[in-house]
Amino acid sequence: MPAERVTGPEKWVPNGAAGSAKGITIDFTNLLQHNAASSRSSTHVDGHAAGQLSSLSVGRDGILCAGFTNGMNKNIGQVILASFANPQGLQARSDTRWTESADSGVADYDVPGVGTLGSLIGDGLEGSNVVLADELIALIQAQTAYQANSKAISTEATVMQTLIQST
Repeated sequence: MPAERVTGPEKWVPNGAAGSAKGITIDFTNLLQHNAASSRSSTHVDGHAAGQLSSLSVGRDGILCAGFTNGMNKNIGQVILASFANPQGLQARSDTRWTESADSGVADYDVPGVGTLGSLIGDGLEGSNVVLADELIALIQAQTAYQANSKAISTEATVMQTLIQST
């Protein structure tokens, strides 16, 4: 159901209230009525049914697209990327946070895919940068070596104890 517009100023006179007998004039000209559950929502009316945000996606060009429950999609922003003359000069603030420094140079901002900037992969998950099977094999080998060394040290301790007791 499309939004209905209420027109004209209306006069409201409070019952039994002291004060002006003229009442209060309320202008409903810019108010809208939507057929939807009561909640905070945008006042933009475009002829579509009321919709709530249901999804958010990022395109390769960094465009943020909001999907709504009424089937509509709307571009709501764009991710920008920064490039530096010397990326090795960035100052580490944590394991995943870096800031500009005198060595890195000033940040140059642009949209993904422009110049030397890469593109984005929406809904992508970065995989491991190692071969998991190889790492598990190396872990098992290290565990086996640790157990063998532990057994050798235990045996050496037993031999030393026997020598000390026999003398």
